[in-house]
Amino acid sequence: MPTKLTMPRLSDTMTTGKIIEWKKKVGDKVEPGDVLAEIESDKATMEFEAFEEGILLEILVPSGGTAPVGEVLAILGEVGTVPLESQPTSFRQESKSIETENKDLQKKTEEIKKVEGVDVPPKDVQKISPLTLKDKKETVVREPSSRILASPLALRLAAELGVDLTQVKGSGPDGRIIREDIERYAKMKEQTPHPISVPSPTPPKIQSPKQPTSSEGTILELTQMRSAIARRMAEGWQTPMFTLTMDIRMDAVEQIREQWKELGKSVVPTINDFVLCAVSRALHQYPQMNVSFRENSIVQYHDVHVAFAVALPEGLITPVIFHADKKSLSQIAEESKQLIDKAFAKKLQIEEFSGSTFTISNLGKMDIEHFTAIVNPPEAGILAIGRVREAVVVRGGEIAIEQRMYVTLSADHRAIDGAMGAEFLGIVRKFLEHPISLILD
Repeated sequence: MPTKLTMPRLSDTMTTGKIIEWKKKVGDKVEPGDVLAEIESDKATMEFEAFEEGILLEILVPSGGTAPVGEVLAILGEVGTVPLESQPTSFRQESKSIETENKDLQKKTEEIKKVEGVDVPPKDVQKISPLTLKDKKETVVREPSSRILASPLALRLAAELGVDLTQVKGSGPDGRIIREDIERYAKMKEQTPHPISVPSPTPPKIQSPKQPTSSEGTILELTQMRSAIARRMAEGWQTPMFTLTMDIRMDAVEQIREQWKELGKSVVPTINDFVLCAVSRALHQYPQMNVSFRENSIVQYHDVHVAFAVALPEGLITPVIFHADKKSLSQIAEESKQLIDKAFAKKLQIEEFSGSTFTISNLGKMDIEHFTAIVNPPEAGILAIGRVREAVVVRGGEIAIEQRMYVTLSADHRAIDGAMGAEFLGIVRKFLEHPISLILD
């Protein structure tokens, strides 16, 4: 029994996805765990894995194509099944109701008439019946012998590509025009000055679209992730925010990290791990900051789930340390490393970067001393971390050099006041300037 492979929901806000590249081709044998394709969601580019054994019978959404969550991307058949064009086609539109499909079919036929002048009246289009779907046979447009015989998918594709059906030779049963015929004709039309029909059984490769240009430069199409970032940041910028900056002494943290290295530990906590641990303890101790604003209320969360930003080539993603206030510094260091590795390997699961109550963004490794981050709704706070730097200070009337770090809190003023934010930062500073408490906890 063929299996429909549908567009997975890879994030809590994902509505559509883009196929970056198919790693398998039609006819390939697939084992559980094999990577079928790379899919770009609104938050990351991730690998789409197979969950069962089979043969890839057909790919319905090619590389570079987009599809809504739940739409069929490909058909997987049992081992030993021969990939035939007629086998999987009934699965393509099963997600649509019969009535909707009939209306769509008639609409596309009218478009063909207008674009190409082909005489295919809607009254001659055979409607899809429950029996057609049950038999798993491709619905065909039944015409008198003097008219065009084509599948609904071929009709739709012809309308989209502006193909004259009278110039296409069908290779399907009874000479009907199928999807591959339209694709071959469109490909050959691009390469030759006159339209021709080529009955080759080999489908053409999908050509990557050229980047559009303007007089100012190349126009770069937004990725799914970048579109989501743009949308979310616009929402965050509309939040009535305030910011607070504090300068924290980091000598003790650096000393502990050096001792950790001398002990030969496999994972040495990073500055970010210390901040994650300190922030999670501070949120537990001061729950007024572990909140989000709703239309007529403020939600104070019982659990502390702290996210941290990871910069990928495609954009930012924020893996989450769940119940971070209940985990040791070592546990946080191990978990954050695993999440970062999975993020770059495109193996993060939706539950690993959803559901945070507070976020940390660290640009210290990029030599940034101070910056302001934008609150990511529905969260009410985000902490921006700068680099650890040497600073000259006056302490007890004497000049000294210390390791110091700027942190900047951005907070939703509808849920958090300035005094609350200041108290919270004071608790974070206490933990970082006396980090032994993070280890002994």
